[in-house]
Amino acid sequence: MKSIYCGPYVGEFGWELCWWNPLARYYAEQYDRVIVAAPSGSQYLYEFADTFIPLQAIGVTYWEGQLEGDPPVIPADFYLDPRTEFARYAGEPDKISTKKMWKSLAPDNAVHVADILCAFRPQKKIGDKLIAGKEYPIDKCQQIVDMLRSQGLSVACFGGLDNHCPSGTIDLRGRVLEEQCSALAAAKCVVGPSSGPIHLASLCGCPHVTWIASIHHTLEQRYTKLWNPFNTPAKFICHNRLPSPREIVGHVEIMLKKGIQNG
Repeated sequence: MKSIYCGPYVGEFGWELCWWNPLARYYAEQYDRVIVAAPSGSQYLYEFADTFIPLQAIGVTYWEGQLEGDPPVIPADFYLDPRTEFARYAGEPDKISTKKMWKSLAPDNAVHVADILCAFRPQKKIGDKLIAGKEYPIDKCQQIVDMLRSQGLSVACFGGLDNHCPSGTIDLRGRVLEEQCSALAAAKCVVGPSSGPIHLASLCGCPHVTWIASIHHTLEQRYTKLWNPFNTPAKFICHNRLPSPREIVGHVEIMLKKGIQNG
């Protein structure tokens, strides 16, 4: 009986969803016993693992962070190390050229919580570095919610507990991943600046409108093609400025109309 140890992974959530998880899933198919070490809240992503080792991380970077304590040592025939795998294409990371096996993260019996789900992130930092253009001011988040609710749409907020949660919304932040995936699979559209939870929407088959307030030549490709294996409808807004609430809601309205026409 051959075994594989995948990890330890303690990197960004978006990279875990769209790079590490499908890579581990691909290699796991070749082994009889699968051991995965990954963030404690991500266990739902690794249903293929025979053994799941929950990790806590400090100071996460794009693809790795520091562990609380020493990484677990598990005997295995093969060790799939994220540091080694990342180094294989570190010169051209935006090509995301690693092998993958994708799986829809939508549960079989999705439960409708709200028509629109929002992931409104605060300022993003990696270590001491501020990543510009990925946050959205709370007052503008509230305007988006108010516009959507004025059209009779119910709105919920999801993602991490540090995300904004404007008034008039259902709070799904910090809920277990399976519950958030269920709400995503039953929603009509997801809204929010570029972040891991928006990639999660793609893997749950939920149309989404996202943006970054800077020029990023490859991020749109990730949302529309490279990290969109199920061809989930996606609108990526890329300016050297934050899009206005009216512009964002306009794209949501277009997405909803397309959904009605295809329904």
